[in-house]
Amino acid sequence: MTVALTFDTDWAPDFVLEYVCSILADYDLEATMFFTNKVGFDIPDFIETGIHPDFRTCGGVTPEAEKLINELLFDFPNTKGFRSHRMFWDYGLYDLLPKQGVIYDSSIFLPFHANLEINRAYGDLLRIPVWWTDNLHLERQLSLNSAEFLDLSEPGLKVLIFHPIHVYLNSSHRDVYREKVQLLGDLRSLDISTLEPLRHQGVGIETLLKVICRKLKTTNVCSSKLEALASVVCAAFRRKAGRDVA
Repeated sequence: MTVALTFDTDWAPDFVLEYVCSILADYDLEATMFFTNKVGFDIPDFIETGIHPDFRTCGGVTPEAEKLINELLFDFPNTKGFRSHRMFWDYGLYDLLPKQGVIYDSSIFLPFHANLEINRAYGDLLRIPVWWTDNLHLERQLSLNSAEFLDLSEPGLKVLIFHPIHVYLNSSHRDVYREKVQLLGDLRSLDISTLEPLRHQGVGIETLLKVICRKLKTTNVCSSKLEALASVVCAAFRRKAGRDVA
């Protein structure tokens, strides 16, 4: 069984993203972070960068969407991973993303499905399904102080999505962002003095992230970067293609 911690930045301020990175550093875990916008801090080596464009106003693979992808790839060079905001998908991305050097997409959500794996649906682009998100966890009101839902004995890939703003706020219910933060305006413009008083002092998503990190460390299960997993699958496809030609 393979676990991959991933984070969708969703315009969170730099200090929020750095806070999340500090938690991962404490547990010596790698992760993949999908960025919606350029950031102003040094991204540590244990973080793989992916892009996380918002296509909701583009309506599909339009010139506007291509421009957005190109801008993010310029800000995050050598990026191989893609996950669209709200997991929007357009068939044209199967062709467009590989042309931009992207090897995998992780915009499929199959919550709590067993035996998930990376596969190729069409063309060269790999699709990596997501198994869990913090939003779903809050919606279902699952325990925020237990990682029992993450059965490490089950086969298959388990890609987890956290949202850094939920981690920083230590959100305890699904509407906390809308009720406490959204009315304050552009999230990127908010500073520590504004967000710090909003942090939940009880059990929340930050608690859960640390519980999961401890579980991975105590069971010697690493958190894999998605690019590393995708590269292994790409190599296997190449070997198979070589055998088929031979």
